[in-house]
Amino acid sequence: MKSKTIAEYKKDIWKKYVSPYIRLRDSINGFCKCITCGIIKPIKEIHAGHWRHGNTKKTYFFEKNIHSQCRSCNFFKDGARDVYAIKLEEKYGYGILQEINKMDDPKWIWTKEKLKVVEEEYKQKWDLLSVNKGSKIKEDF
Repeated sequence: MKSKTIAEYKKDIWKKYVSPYIRLRDSINGFCKCITCGIIKPIKEIHAGHWRHGNTKKTYFFEKNIHSQCRSCNFFKDGARDVYAIKLEEKYGYGILQEINKMDDPKWIWTKEKLKVVEEEYKQKWDLLSVNKGSKIKEDF
């Protein structure tokens, strides 16, 4: 069996663990509120959107950089980054944008070893949160 590429591995971690975890983390009774426009939608219709974009960046799996977003804000409004920035500061306080920007190291490279750590971290977070919130099947996301 052929080993996954780094890009395939990242995509797999995102789909299996990170995106479902973020949406479940942000949900109440199966619904999520878009961080940028405030619309409330079923968890299945919500995305896990980034303030700082880029799947090659260290910030790609940084939890404070990822929140529930509606499709319109995430895709058609390029993440509505101006509003997203305001909402991040309201949630985490002044300095969060600088913290996220500092992480953007142009020399950063994802390796399978680094991804394995991320995978284990989010698998554990998913398992714990899904038990606490009563959600069982990631595929439903």
